[in-house]
Amino acid sequence: DDISSDLGGTFQCIIRALASGAREEDRGDEEEANNDAQELLEAGRESWGTDESKFNAILCAKSYRHLSRVFRQYASIADHDIEEAIESEFSGDAQKALLAIVREARDGPGFFARRLNNAMSGLGTTDRNLIRILVTRSEIDLADVKARYQEMYEEPLADKVRGEASGDYEKALLLVLGEELE
Repeated sequence: DDISSDLGGTFQCIIRALASGAREEDRGDEEEANNDAQELLEAGRESWGTDESKFNAILCAKSYRHLSRVFRQYASIADHDIEEAIESEFSGDAQKALLAIVREARDGPGFFARRLNNAMSGLGTTDRNLIRILVTRSEIDLADVKARYQEMYEEPLADKVRGEASGDYEKALLLVLGEELE
């Protein structure tokens, strides 16, 4: 089992939960969102130590729509945002993973637009991330990601790709983006 041999601690539990593919697809209701928000608060800042298993059970298994509702409820009952709680209660890869879940649940297209921009910013392009995001989102919500990218960075995603890639690689990326080749 690669997850057990390569990972440890809370991060291993998070990855196991995500890899199980057990995320609910239902919307949940207000009462359940209130209960989950209260459980997160009690598992984090309102307890001595952190009950990582509660964060894991809620953030890794509940639908993104439901999580958005939970995060709003959490902010209304706590004196802080769920991201602040995660930043203070977790560290390292576990913190990064949980923050990624929160950010994707809040604004999936925005989350991936930021990741794409990061992959193409600075010296060189992080091709692995660029390819992975474009291909995995291509049949899910790439049109939404492209629109959000334009909104956030005031530049079409295709133009950014044209500036970062060339040759057949550029053409392949543009085709994944649904662009017409010149």
